[in-house]
Amino acid sequence: MWENTIGPGYFPYEIVVDEERGAVKIKESDRFLAPETLVAMVLTYAKSMAQTHTGEKVADCVITVPGFYRQFERQAILDAALIAGLKVLSLMNDHTALALKYGIDHNVASLTEPETVLFYDMGSTSTRASIVQFSAIPDKEAFQKNKTLGQLKVLATSWDETLGGYGFTHRISDMLEKQSKQPLDGNKRAYAKLLQTAEKTKIVLSANKEAHPSIESFIGDYDFRASITRVQFEAQVQDLLDRVGGPIVNALAQANLTGADIHKVEVVGGAWRIPKVGEKILQESGKTQLQKTMNADEAFCFGAALYAASLSTAFRLRKFGVHDITSFPVSIDIDSLGGAVEEDTEDGEEAKAVEGDAAKKNVKLFKIGHKIPAKRLLTFKRDEDLTFTVKYDGELPPTVPVTIAKYNITGVKKAMDKYPNGTKPKINVSFRLTRSGLVEVDKAEAAIEEMVEVEICETIMPKKKNDTDLNATDANTTDAEVPAAAEAADADEAKEADADGAKEAETKEEEKKEEETKEKEEAIKEGDEMKDEKKEGDEKKEGDEEKKDELKKEDAKPTKVCKMKEEKRVHRVALQIESETPLPKPINPAQFKEIKKELDEYDAREKKIRDRAAAFNNLESYIYSTREKLDGKEELIEVTSKEWRDSFNEKLTAMGGWLDEDGWEASTEVLADKLGELTTVGDAAFYRMRQALDRPDALKQARKVVHFAEESVTNLTKKMSWLNESHTQIVRVLLHTHTTIHTHTHTYA
Repeated sequence: MWENTIGPGYFPYEIVVDEERGAVKIKESDRFLAPETLVAMVLTYAKSMAQTHTGEKVADCVITVPGFYRQFERQAILDAALIAGLKVLSLMNDHTALALKYGIDHNVASLTEPETVLFYDMGSTSTRASIVQFSAIPDKEAFQKNKTLGQLKVLATSWDETLGGYGFTHRISDMLEKQSKQPLDGNKRAYAKLLQTAEKTKIVLSANKEAHPSIESFIGDYDFRASITRVQFEAQVQDLLDRVGGPIVNALAQANLTGADIHKVEVVGGAWRIPKVGEKILQESGKTQLQKTMNADEAFCFGAALYAASLSTAFRLRKFGVHDITSFPVSIDIDSLGGAVEEDTEDGEEAKAVEGDAAKKNVKLFKIGHKIPAKRLLTFKRDEDLTFTVKYDGELPPTVPVTIAKYNITGVKKAMDKYPNGTKPKINVSFRLTRSGLVEVDKAEAAIEEMVEVEICETIMPKKKNDTDLNATDANTTDAEVPAAAEAADADEAKEADADGAKEAETKEEEKKEEETKEKEEAIKEGDEMKDEKKEGDEKKEGDEEKKDELKKEDAKPTKVCKMKEEKRVHRVALQIESETPLPKPINPAQFKEIKKELDEYDAREKKIRDRAAAFNNLESYIYSTREKLDGKEELIEVTSKEWRDSFNEKLTAMGGWLDEDGWEASTEVLADKLGELTTVGDAAFYRMRQALDRPDALKQARKVVHFAEESVTNLTKKMSWLNESHTQIVRVLLHTHTTIHTHTHTYA
């Protein structure tokens, strides 16, 4: 079926195998073009149209792709966009873009209950079905209460890659070929006519019960006539009709829903207009009516444009949540696992451990229906390099490669040598499912734990003594010193009493004198002793205050205590990531430069062709339009003479004859020179003609200006009485002199 639906006969050019890349390439005369080159041409043309329409440079874009595109197909689209000079913000599944357009058109932000819609799209070569749930969510950033935003969540996607409108057209062409009285015998031109007629017949049978196709001069002079009914057509395509409901059944099973859970069925594409196809869709979905509110020609493009604007910082749009999913499950096959694997996610799910025995070396990364973008983190306990293969799980067409890429993570031994006392390293590998649906290894690192002795110092602050304790200490010291001073004073008094008794035995006269003298001396001595005692008390008090301050400073000084302790350190070392992509291989840098050079040369040739065609059309247009003006344009006749018109008409006739005979082979420069010869003669006359056409309006405006100036001069004499008639007369004469209108016009060149 694949060969009959989209085989070499489907394309009007030769397809050959690209042995180097494991892909195909298209032969054009003496050169071969990669599919990326052809897509880049289409994107370049679309880019030029967008720039012409907007008048601005186009650099960023979002490109829609079918949901069943795998890694190598998506990468090919990205390579083609890079060749075309476009920056792809994201690849977008086409039905997600369709759902985004549907959600905005139907204002799902006002829904009170979630709404589930089945989108069915049967195009030319494939059929897709998707189930999307629309709902309204609160806008947390809005100032006003009860404001909601719309969001969509893709629940399931399914498809049939080889079922499409072309398959039905091909069956009709087989039916018509059997009715031909002359065999085609490999006649490609006749086969192209037959396919075109079969497509028209399919459209007729979609609205009528029978059709009568015909082809004039089908093969040579043979005129083809045939008749076909809708019943005959439906019997011929019964096996195709049996496959119509397959994508719907698979999508419902994937979403764990039934037909009763679907609120609407929205159809796009052209092939659903076949009556039996529409009946099959209603039968499998359990609905009684199909919704046809979407314009398939613009819905995908409009949804992608809205998504691109939401990703860009240059636009501000009404928020709309988009939650897309991946269409394929992805896993990795690990070579020589040699340990356990711990799995973690960025979504807060619990980590899972996968044992690394010889019987189980496969680890699931992303299941079918996993939201995108997403990340996965796997941890491997091993002391050697890691090799694994990223691949698709599930059933795939036999022609589709299963392997996405092979990765080799190196540098583990080097990391271990850097930390010889460390434990067995843990290799952390981060996988990323990008917004474009690509599976990539984001980074890889080795985590090595090591016990090291580190000096840990602690600063200890002692308790501070308060002022009450210090004062208590001073008071105790003073009380102890008072009794000792009293005893010393008593001993001195006893010694003085004994001395006085010895002297009393001498003479009374001398005693009397001595007593008087002693009384005086004692009075003086007592005064000096009182001064000394006061001075000593003051000095002692000052010393106590200084001692008190020193004790406070000693108490506030911290104490540093250090000791050695074992501590666990985790060292993270980045590892080298080497990848190998199996067949088909993406474009390498050398091939990219070669393709870019080919496209530049192709664009230069195309530009040369366009410039020559423009020069030819400009010359031809000038000849025909000028002839018409010479014959019937009265304004041109008024400003030219008959002799000049006859002479110029002869030049135009001669140039037209040259253009019909030799102009087809002339270069762009020659055509431009020929046009210059004519414009040199005719432009002067056309200039006078334009002046004659514009002169009435110009004279009218000039008269208005003169009239306004004269009124202003008259009003000026009324406001300024010191001005007399002689002053205003000068201005009027000046106006009359400079606004003299010459109506005479030359009537000949």
